[in-house]
Amino acid sequence: MPDWSYRTLFFPVLRRLRGDLARDLTLKAVGTLAALPGGPGVIAAFGHLDPPPGVSATLAGLQLRSPLGISCELDPRLLGTAGLARFGVGFIEVGPVTLAPTAETRGPRLSADGRSVVLDRVPAAIGLQPACERLRRLGRVAVPLVVRISVPADAPEQLATLIAALEDRAAAFVLDVRAMPLEALQHVLAARPNTERPLLLGLTADAPTHTLDALVRAGLLARVDGWVVSGGVRQAEGGVHSACGSRLIGPPAAQATEDTVRQLRQRVPPGQPIVAEGGVTEPADALRLRSAGADLILLHSGLVTAGPGLPKRINEALTHEPTEQTGAGAWPWLTALGVSMLVGGALAWLIAATRVVLPYDEAYLGLGRDALPTVNPRLLAFMAHDRVTLAGTMLSIGALYTGLAGWGVRRGAHWAWLAIVCSAAVGFASFFLFLGFGYFDPVHAFVSVVLVSIFAFGLRGLPSGVGPHRQDLHNDRIWRLSLWGQLCFVSLGLGLVLAGIGIAQVGVGGVLVQEDVGFLRMPATALGAVNPHLMPLVAHDRAGFGGALVSDGVGVLLTGLWGFRAGARWVWWTLLGAGLPGFVAALGVHVAVGYLDPVHLAPAVVGAVLFVVALGLSYPFLWGQTGLSAGLLDAE
Repeated sequence: MPDWSYRTLFFPVLRRLRGDLARDLTLKAVGTLAALPGGPGVIAAFGHLDPPPGVSATLAGLQLRSPLGISCELDPRLLGTAGLARFGVGFIEVGPVTLAPTAETRGPRLSADGRSVVLDRVPAAIGLQPACERLRRLGRVAVPLVVRISVPADAPEQLATLIAALEDRAAAFVLDVRAMPLEALQHVLAARPNTERPLLLGLTADAPTHTLDALVRAGLLARVDGWVVSGGVRQAEGGVHSACGSRLIGPPAAQATEDTVRQLRQRVPPGQPIVAEGGVTEPADALRLRSAGADLILLHSGLVTAGPGLPKRINEALTHEPTEQTGAGAWPWLTALGVSMLVGGALAWLIAATRVVLPYDEAYLGLGRDALPTVNPRLLAFMAHDRVTLAGTMLSIGALYTGLAGWGVRRGAHWAWLAIVCSAAVGFASFFLFLGFGYFDPVHAFVSVVLVSIFAFGLRGLPSGVGPHRQDLHNDRIWRLSLWGQLCFVSLGLGLVLAGIGIAQVGVGGVLVQEDVGFLRMPATALGAVNPHLMPLVAHDRAGFGGALVSDGVGVLLTGLWGFRAGARWVWWTLLGAGLPGFVAALGVHVAVGYLDPVHLAPAVVGAVLFVVALGLSYPFLWGQTGLSAGLLDAE
């Protein structure tokens, strides 16, 4: 459930459920999807979440693809670990693991303002035996697992037991010392077993300065491999900070975490990593923690309140400058493919609005254009209606490819290249629908061969970046509106795909639907009885239009899924350019030929309304009107 569906549809429902139920339902769904064959691919298709080049990091010698991790307290039961690993993060924290389990008292719940997660003061802990069993069932995970462990102050020997049992699955350990006296901590660390796994100390976000100074005086800083500042801040149920009550994970913990990170950075040996979880609910929070001295960031409350796209937004905020010309080998050819579609669509529209049928169509029918009205007085108008809508779809595809290639691929956007490739592959495959209706169009075949050749050259020079954009730092009103706009574009793209599949099926099957029969005032059998080649010719137009519509829908869908970034005004212009010819053709030709059946027109009208609403809702965000920090406007 990406941000455009999570924030708009699911979060309003989930926040009304009991906290632990909402959490477990969501994580179970994510984990189950990731475990299914092809599930990771579905997650990737919906989010395109892989970290961009340039954000890799290290944690005590571990190579990570991103400096972002996910807090163990988000998923204490390891229900969604496999799926969360696909969210563009570099590692996942697991636990806390104790020798015996500790049950939740109340479980997670949202704060009154809906911006923070409230947790029990004492973290729930999974026992060693169930932890080992769940990790075994989990199998291989896409990112390293950092296991948080907790031992009683009076049983330091448990540290060796936990590390020995979990060492084969843990890339590193975090020793939770939030409630441990200094003297006990010294005893625990003295019992640290020999292991190649790094050991980090987990402190509270509101750890007092004298605690840090005590760690320095005790000489403990050099005995560990890094530090984790997490757990939020303690708050009594009445809202007054105290040593008892619940913990707030969210904006109230931000300042305390920043202060602790700064103080820790001044004291720890050079090179020791600091991992911080400080109420990161938007990319700006992560950047502030990095400025304070944190090397890596743990996410928790932001994934709940902002959505699963938060890691992607933070990764791109860390490397928002584009890598120029990374798509230099591909973009000229893919632009040529788009321009070719524009030229072909314009010619097809001209022919459909004048002659309608071409000489080889007449040869196939054995009838001249002037003889067609004798078969049915509305037949030419009906064929023109099919062919104009096909031409409009070709123009739409051409505008989409030209925009994606000329602005996106040229500036290094891997997602734009992939959107073109997926869309074009579907379009070229649809040519073989002629096997279903039996009419081989030689011009269509020749043009397809030429376009496939151009397309093949566009597969070279794969871009690897995300393209230029502004830093998307805040969860402001314009960002929230853009999620609704993105939802509309995704829905529109999916609608085009489904409509295209339906039309293609009609083309290779019954050819005419009930509304077509009403317009022509003649069933398909009667037309076929007059001329046996007539229905295959009409089916060719139908199936070709359906295949093109699926191809167009795939392009719009993937652009809606992957292309929304602050200030990416070229994406807005590309979607506008792709939508206008398609809807003008679809609606205009029906008016021109008098085919005004409301049932037949309803999908096109709904699509046009959705298109206008999507453009309006996404305009401020894609045009960079968010008051964000300066960045590169990629339309310039």
